[in-house]
Order: sequence, then C-alpha cells, then structure tokens
Amino acid sequence: TSDGILGDVVRLGSPQRRGGLSGPEEAGLPRAHPSFQSFLAVPIAASHVYGWLYLADRMGAKEFSEVDEEIAVTLAAQAALAYENSTFYSELQIQAEVLRAAQERYKGIFEGALEGIFQATTKGRLILANPAMAQMLGYPSPRELIDATSELGQQLCADEATLDDLLRILQEGRSLRNFEFQSRRKDGVKVWLACSGRLVRDADGNPLFEGLAQDISERKLAEEKVVS
Repeated sequence: TSDGILGDVVRLGSPQRRGGLSGPEEAGLPRAHPSFQSFLAVPIAASHVYGWLYLADRMGAKEFSEVDEEIAVTLAAQAALAYENSTFYSELQIQAEVLRAAQERYKGIFEGALEGIFQATTKGRLILANPAMAQMLGYPSPRELIDATSELGQQLCADEATLDDLLRILQEGRSLRNFEFQSRRKDGVKVWLACSGRLVRDADGNPLFEGLAQDISERKLAEEKVVS
C-alpha cells in the first residue's frame, strides 16, 4: 500500500506507533477491516522492503509500548531473513541452471567440433583434448590420447624442435595463426597439422597452451604434386 501509516512504514523503512485512530483507512487498510484504536507497524526489510508486520488494539493497554515495538521489530527481522534466504536460494538455483546450460552448450561445441581442440602445459604435457583431436592422431578416445602423450615434442611432433618454436612464439606474447608442422599419429604415420592458439592462465596462474588444430595433410600432398 502507499497510503496511511503502512505507506509511511514502506516509504520510511521505520516502525510506526499510533493511537487514537479514527478508522482502518488512516492506517492504510480497507474500510471493511475491523476498527481499532491503537496501531503498531514495522517494515519487513533487509536488502529491500518486502512488506510490513502490523498489530492492532493492544490488549490491556490503550497504546503499544516501546517494548512491543522492539518485539515486533525482532519478529519482522526474522521474517526478512527468511525472505532473503528464500530469494538467495532461488537466485542460486537460477544461476546454477544458467551455468549448467552454458556447460552443456560448451560440451556440445567441444565434443562436436570438426577441429581438434586441445590444452597443454608449456612443458608439452597434453591435459585436454576433444574427440576430433584424438581421431586426427589415430586414438580411439581423448583419454587414450592424453594418457599416451606425456610429451608433445617427443610423441606428437615429428620434429622435436617444432615444439620449441611453437612455445617461443607464445612466450613472446604472440598468438599462433595457422602454424604448420608435421605430427605423428599413434601408428607412426606422419600428418600435417595447422595450429592456431594462445597462451592462457589456469586458476593458479600457471601458463597453458590452448589451441585448435586442423589436418592439412591432403592439402600438403596436393601442393607437393603441383611442385613436382
């Protein structure tokens, strides 16, 4: 309500104690409300005003006392806390649902991408790969690829110096753009990859190489045929 005493409670955010009221309308209540003489109202408020708590006609006294007001304020504070907890819980549920949906979308993009997506330490240890990356290098699953490739320079790069060149570019603060190199599949067959990536930091501040890879072996083979 925006009228009467209850309106003052909401606007001012403070308790209101009155006596000798002419009718319920003076308090901001409907005319059909039972009449009363004394009135006490306190806001139910925390981060904002949720509503109000009111008492009418103090039994055994003409008006409500300061002690009555303190008791009402305490009760209203408990009600406000319950509202806050309920609202906070609802907001947490919404945020969790939004996060879950975002994770599902990311998972779908990550697992369904045609390009290889990977993450590795600056020492060359692969820590994350998607199905396309594993398939590109002849492994049945990303887990088998990660478990089998503790050292990128030795196991994925046909030329061990390639990883040094790649990391040097990243450590200079530059991003990779279609960096072409030969890699080695699980069966030992060499394939050409084009890699784009950047240096990122994990939650602990450790540098990680994050990138995308494409198999360009067919293009390289076609170029060699043209040259020859």
